[in-house]
Amino acid sequence: MFVRFRYKTVFLFLLTMVLCNVIFTPLLQYAGLTAQYSLFVITSLTAALLTTFISVRLSTAALSKTAVCIRFVLVGAGCTAVTYLAVF
Repeated sequence: MFVRFRYKTVFLFLLTMVLCNVIFTPLLQYAGLTAQYSLFVITSLTAALLTTFISVRLSTAALSKTAVCIRFVLVGAGCTAVTYLAVF
């Protein structure tokens, strides 16, 4: 199975990641979290949400809510692990 990504999708993904980091990381820092931890939390949540959204939108099969939730948990675990390696 080959998934074709468009440049528009990649651009919107990266733009949304940057905007969420710029907007929400300082808010978590004001709440008392350290800079690294707030960057880790926001990046992992945003990456998990966006990757799940993109994979569901590109999927040709109709997915149930359970399948979408399972996909979110699995993608979230992967995004959290990669973000941990990148931030710390």
